[in-house]
Amino acid sequence: MMRRTHQGDEVYVMKNAGLDALDVMEAMERPFVLVDRDYRIVAANSRYCQKYGTSPDSVVGRRCHEVSHHRDHPCHLAGEDCPHQQVFETGETHEVMHTHFDAAGNPERVRIHGHAVRDTNGDLLLGESMTPLPRSDGPQAATMIGGSSPAFIRTLNELDRAAGCDLGVLLLGESGTGKELAAERLHRHSQRADRSMVTVDCTTLTESLFESELFGHERGSFTGCAGRRTGLAQQANGGTLFLDEIGELGLAMQAKLLRLLETGSFRRLGGEEIVRTDVRVVAATNRDMKAMIDRGEFRADLYYRLACITIDLPPLR
Repeated sequence: MMRRTHQGDEVYVMKNAGLDALDVMEAMERPFVLVDRDYRIVAANSRYCQKYGTSPDSVVGRRCHEVSHHRDHPCHLAGEDCPHQQVFETGETHEVMHTHFDAAGNPERVRIHGHAVRDTNGDLLLGESMTPLPRSDGPQAATMIGGSSPAFIRTLNELDRAAGCDLGVLLLGESGTGKELAAERLHRHSQRADRSMVTVDCTTLTESLFESELFGHERGSFTGCAGRRTGLAQQANGGTLFLDEIGELGLAMQAKLLRLLETGSFRRLGGEEIVRTDVRVVAATNRDMKAMIDRGEFRADLYYRLACITIDLPPLR
């Protein structure tokens, strides 16, 4: 299946139905690399070489973390979830999100899919393909989250994995841990990134304001109302509705929010027309939600709608 010939040794070449492994790798649309147990790159397609070097000679034979991470030590020693470590320890496919640096030193967030490959001698190799994640441009770029601690890297990986699906996410953490930045990251990396993320500050909503703010209102629906107003739920249609400090909502407001999540529809205040909206809901709180449920302060059915995925944001201290 494979033989190898690299820098005086051998380079790994795969034979399958008469095709050379390098031919197969070249047909791949994304950067792809084969790595041995000692972290050395033994083969790479041209897309990988163009991204992280200048030619095959500039990457083959070097250690993967030197080429793509610009580090002199493996990823897992820097606190990252490492496909190399997982594949060589378990033999199982593993997918993570990492920050890579191209040949010019520019950072890029990528999804790495790692899987086991064996040569003709039965020796295990790591095959890695890399998919760039959407990046933010313009004013939003300033909201990119930064950090390098192991807990922080794990949180970034959780956020990026959650961005790949459309389930509700509940962000848990102390005040000041960047919950809104985390929500923006989820939105930017999701399939809804080309639509709006609309933030609802639940600390400012009284019962009398809740329906008007979230659902909007019709002209004449209350004293002094001169025209129709589009609510935040409709403004977020096709995008993300971020409910900041969700634990501050009273029970009556929770019931109305639950109906929106269950039906995907609502009526404007003072209106008869049923309005439909398609939103991905991300909520955040610094409160102990399960304790609130036990005390009867938060609806369990709403909690489980919001918390399909829960992510704990590490404290900054």
